[in-house]
Amino acid sequence: MSFRQRISQELRAEVGARLRFLREERRISQEEIAFAADVTQASISNYENGRNEIPLSVLLSVCDFLGVSLTEMLPMANLYGAPREVPVGAAASGWKPCAAPESTSDAFWPV
Repeated sequence: MSFRQRISQELRAEVGARLRFLREERRISQEEIAFAADVTQASISNYENGRNEIPLSVLLSVCDFLGVSLTEMLPMANLYGAPREVPVGAAASGWKPCAAPESTSDAFWPV
């Protein structure tokens, strides 16, 4: 599995877990979120279980419905915590991976 595929898979899983957590915390059904985002209940289930990648337009609708920011839905650890591979040919152009934040103890962006 390539770096990109691994990050995509981890991102799907963590965004889905965050979606489920926020939905259950607010005692909202999958059907309610699906209606607000104009998708099916099965789609919400697939997003929550990390089976499907949630499209940005749907994610924005879900964030709006839940009253959270987009950054609150994105996991910090996968964006900065894992060692990043340098793309082929990038080193010659001066590309460098982002430095990891001082603390990655929280899996999600601070509120």
